[in-house]
Amino acid sequence: MKKSTILIYSLILTSLILHGLEIKLDRVNDHVTLVRGIIRPGYTQNLIVFATQKGLIAIDTGFPLDVARKMKAAIVNKLGRDDFIYLINTHGHMDHSIGNQLYKKAVKIAHKNAGREMKMNVQHWNKKYFTKDFIITLPDIPFQKLPGMVLPSGRFPRKSM
Repeated sequence: MKKSTILIYSLILTSLILHGLEIKLDRVNDHVTLVRGIIRPGYTQNLIVFATQKGLIAIDTGFPLDVARKMKAAIVNKLGRDDFIYLINTHGHMDHSIGNQLYKKAVKIAHKNAGREMKMNVQHWNKKYFTKDFIITLPDIPFQKLPGMVLPSGRFPRKSM
């Protein structure tokens, strides 16, 4: 497929996604907020924010970058603060990590394999989904190196149904 065709499809997809975007914030309690970027029926980006005395902790970032940016802005507006101390990526897929660059001061935490997965995603998808201002931002610390945390390595066995 020609580069120009890919670019045109990417622009159409992005405009469709952003046109229908709705951000909803649900305060679960005084310390937990669920942020939902509803892109279209059946396709929602979710992230969770924990508010602590020391700062905010975000889990995942949203996708694409413009959606992640709007989700973060909604959090800052709703909570009245921008002191993110940790960003936890549940895994390296783009819809969980593309907005890492928006959390500049936060320590990024993810599974030890997430950085490799993020790099592979960028190589594979770069021409389709990433905007010019995208900067790959890898985790600073793997889960396994956090003090006091014991996490299994490898995959969990799947339960048969």
